Amino acid sequence: MDFKEFKEKFEKIPVQIINDLPREKPLVSVCIQTYNQVSFIEKCIEGALIQKTNFPFEILLADDASNDGTRDICIRYASQYPDKIKLFLHYRENNIKIGGFASATFIALYNFFQSKGKYIAICEGDDFWTDPLKLQKQFDFMEGNNEYSVCYHDYKIVNSKGLYINSDKASPLRDDLKPEELILSFRHPATLTVFFRNNINKIIPEEITKVFALDVFLNSLLGQIGGGKYLDYVLPSSYRVHEGGVWSEMDIGPKLISKINTYSQLSKYYLSIGDNIIAKKFKQRNSKIKRYLVFLSVKNFEPKYLIWLIKNWKGSK
Repeated sequence: MDFKEFKEKFEKIPVQIINDLPREKPLVSVCIQTYNQVSFIEKCIEGALIQKTNFPFEILLADDASNDGTRDICIRYASQYPDKIKLFLHYRENNIKIGGFASATFIALYNFFQSKGKYIAICEGDDFWTDPLKLQKQFDFMEGNNEYSVCYHDYKIVNSKGLYINSDKASPLRDDLKPEELILSFRHPATLTVFFRNNINKIIPEEITKVFALDVFLNSLLGQIGGGKYLDYVLPSSYRVHEGGVWSEMDIGPKLISKINTYSQLSKYYLSIGDNIIAKKFKQRNSKIKRYLVFLSVKNFEPKYLIWLIKNWKGSK
């Protein structure tokens, strides 16, 4: 799926672009997606602006029609840094709903298609980077190690005020990953830490538009290019846990359903490119998750998940 096909299918209202100016070709594209994160977005943008590099980079800032003041902050920063920030003002009419829920899929993929850098780094609007040399360190590593498609680093959990907290939700990946491990994506790095080769817009399949866990699908695609490397010398980024956080505040049931959906679409994708072995592994993984979801439904007296499984059993194979 190319950018033209993507827009024809999903863009009902044209995206407004601010600072679409001729500029030096960036080597890194920083992708920031935000929606109603007025208390956090400044910290996120500042974490990108403080980066010290010996190469040009762009910040692709996407606001999904926030109505809490986030949009105004994005416009202000774009006005202050026209040479650095390219702002995309999105509309909720373009939002891709998955399982009846709104997702950030449209604005994230739009950013990927618009990225001009050799590499891409991601930071969601409620997270932030702390190491001013993060991009430089990751860039230097990737330039010298062509066998890797992505590198990543540590992160810490912070609360709504930006203070570090101990949390069982923190599970940073501190191991290297072989290409097949990335493809299977059962373990994968956190989005706010990744820095990857920008081959992604050449292999974006339509199945990725049907999943909520975009990062899982993305890492699987990156595995087709190379392995993953953990860098222990990049200072930890900050992953924010707060009431408005979509994934961090989601119950286990919906998370399992999201995984079932994601692995189902990945299985369909690998079948479409003729990789039956990988497709079968995703199907097997799905079967295990379904059994676990049945167990939780019975244990916690949650019949709604059993009902979902019955209604979607065929579609989630």
